[in-house]
Amino acid sequence: MPPKNAKPVQQPTKTAPQVNVANVAHAAIVAHASTAAPINLDEAQDAPTNRDILGAISLLKEDMNKHSADMLKAIKDIKGDIQSLTERTGETEARISQAEDDVISLQGRVKSLEKTVEVLSDRVAEQEDRSRRSNLRLVGLPEKSEGSDLCGFLEKWFRETLGEDFTSSRCVERAHRIGPLTSNPAAPRVV
Repeated sequence: MPPKNAKPVQQPTKTAPQVNVANVAHAAIVAHASTAAPINLDEAQDAPTNRDILGAISLLKEDMNKHSADMLKAIKDIKGDIQSLTERTGETEARISQAEDDVISLQGRVKSLEKTVEVLSDRVAEQEDRSRRSNLRLVGLPEKSEGSDLCGFLEKWFRETLGEDFTSSRCVERAHRIGPLTSNPAAPRVV
């Protein structure tokens, strides 16, 4: 049993040795030569040479460079697209912010205009009420009894009917009959 205070011993990490493909191929040929079986000349000619292996590595390197260049171009295009979208998003956010500010401003203006409309509607209603306040409707006054001057006739008729002498020079400003003339004399129009 190890002592309690003993520090654990760190094992050195093993790194992968650098492999030279040419050395591996040469070692394979040497190992093959040291076996008990004789080497067939056809097999030795079919085995890849250092030049073949270096050519294959060179082709792989070119292919990797081509693919990495394609990937770098694609990444650059994506970065450009992202930059463009970032700019468009910023512009859109600015426009939305401006639109929100405009809406708030317009809402305040609408409220102000609604108050103005309410005040003006009240004034119009009051004016209509005042204009009708002094109006009189006379029902049953015989048709054509007024002659050609309805206002003069009504002033005279009010004095006679009510028995009052009005202080103003003119108590009736305007007078007219309402509705079309009918052929029935028993139903006179309203004055």
